[in-house]
Amino acid sequence: MTSTCLRQEHFDNAKMVFQKGLDCALLDGEASANTACAMELVAKDMVGLTNAVATALTRALSGSLKDGVDTGLLKSWCDFYDQELVPKTRSMLKGLSNKLDKLGVFLSAHMKTTFPLLEKGLKLTPTTTKDAAAEEPQIEAKKEEKKKKKASVVEEPEAPAPAPVAPKKEKAIPAAAEEEEEEEEDEEEALEEEEDEDEGDEEFEYEEEYYDDE
Repeated sequence: MTSTCLRQEHFDNAKMVFQKGLDCALLDGEASANTACAMELVAKDMVGLTNAVATALTRALSGSLKDGVDTGLLKSWCDFYDQELVPKTRSMLKGLSNKLDKLGVFLSAHMKTTFPLLEKGLKLTPTTTKDAAAEEPQIEAKKEEKKKKKASVVEEPEAPAPAPVAPKKEKAIPAAAEEEEEEEEDEEEALEEEEDEDEGDEEFEYEEEYYDDE
């Protein structure tokens, strides 16, 4: 298996970033305090890229290069480092230094121009083992499966909130109906009073008859 840092997509991206850095070179008459600060950052990125590639290649080449290692891709990295990355970055830094030193901006020269295992990488045979060749389709298949799983997961819609229940309105009783009810209540009270009086009179008459008999 090729080191994660040295995969094909990273190789393509490293070459693109490297080319963009070269395109940022200052033309005559463009040197100023602002452009000097910007180019200082570009130079640091170029040096950082060179050192990172050297470190990753050292780790990859220090192994035994058993089955699963894409030796063709490793050789492409080594060729890129030896033929493009180091010489062109060094040339760019030299040209920038002559312009930026006058503005008080001094570029760092801490860049790895080689490493002990570079010759080993340059001599690799550009062949790909069966395991390495089968690895890429498997990775792509796993990515597709993850995408399908994410797409198949459908979020359950939230249940709609229950509609608010309107409070019951008490029926308004017309004023005429209230008056009729009051009159009926008065009549009932009057009838009850008359019944009570009649009962009293009957008791009184009964007592008079009782005494007359005696």
